[in-house]
Amino acid sequence: MSKIRSRFRQSFVLIASTCGLAAGCFGGSSNSSSDVSDDTGGAVQDLSADLPTVLADLSRTDSQADDGSDVPLSVLPAGCDAIALSTAFPQSFEGTTVGGSVELGAECQTTDSAPERVHYWTAPSAGTYRFDTGGSSFDTVLSVYSGCDPSASALQCNDDATNSLTSAVTVSLDAGEGVLLVVDGFGQESGTYTLSISGREEDCSNSADDDLDGAYDCDDSDCAVRCTDREQWPEAWRQAEIEMLNLVNQNRRAGANCGGDEYGPTVDLELDTVISQASRGHSADMGERGYFEHDTPDGVTFDERMTAVGFHGASPWGENIAAGSSTAAGAMQGLMNSPGHCRNIMDPSYRVMGVGYAVVEGSEYRHYWTQNFAGSH
Repeated sequence: MSKIRSRFRQSFVLIASTCGLAAGCFGGSSNSSSDVSDDTGGAVQDLSADLPTVLADLSRTDSQADDGSDVPLSVLPAGCDAIALSTAFPQSFEGTTVGGSVELGAECQTTDSAPERVHYWTAPSAGTYRFDTGGSSFDTVLSVYSGCDPSASALQCNDDATNSLTSAVTVSLDAGEGVLLVVDGFGQESGTYTLSISGREEDCSNSADDDLDGAYDCDDSDCAVRCTDREQWPEAWRQAEIEMLNLVNQNRRAGANCGGDEYGPTVDLELDTVISQASRGHSADMGERGYFEHDTPDGVTFDERMTAVGFHGASPWGENIAAGSSTAAGAMQGLMNSPGHCRNIMDPSYRVMGVGYAVVEGSEYRHYWTQNFAGSH
């Protein structure tokens, strides 16, 4: 059995998220959501009770981690009207937007009349942090602003994370840097939400648990791509990747009809060895951890993987994945027969690609293929 999936990132997405820097980020739809739970020792705050009462409690009481230690609340800047979250991570915060204000709105949707809740969080250390609303009961929109200035452009804004009606954004923060986190609804939607905060393993060789998730260095899934040893990649897999690149360029030279969209002959793609690190890491990771998705089980997106290996080429970026076929020709046939994958392959704005092929014995599909695309090296 073989499977294929496609994902692309438009040029307006500038940094690692489904939709970045607000401009051009539009609402979409999907049919599934993913739950995010705090099972790693982070503090969990509950707003299921009456909101004003809980806010009064939060204003005078620090939260407590599972080990009983105190975790300080973020200190609100003067005049900042927001819910102060504890500085802990990972953590989850539960609340409701019902009865919230309709003031700020979200830059990544054109019409917004939904109530919102505004939070303030301070990074306890420098690093990359992910904020998401997985497990919420409605179609959320999540915005992140620097400091307590919602009049400025959002650092990040996201409506729908991959395969979900909930939202996720990733930002890099300095130690002590504060951000506003605005949980909004798409259109007029509202309901109960879960706002989760998690970190990222920044250094894969420092024998430290940077993101406090209990996994160190290359044992942490955040390091799956960076710990992939390209020099140990089997020669047969390398040859299969070159064959895939050649087949992509054969199709680009010939032109194709992708679901009714005609693509004329276009330029060959050059192999980018940096992107290929991300492609190889994702193919191996899908087989080893038993999933077939563009996002890892931890929520890492394809563009975050590309950024993690040090790639900084021009937009647009994109990704195709396939599984089950033991040959490049078989995988390529399935991709070209799917309009979305075909469009990625034929897109004339792409100039480079990475390819990753891995065989994982004992996995569901055994053979895994990842194609990543970009506008330049």
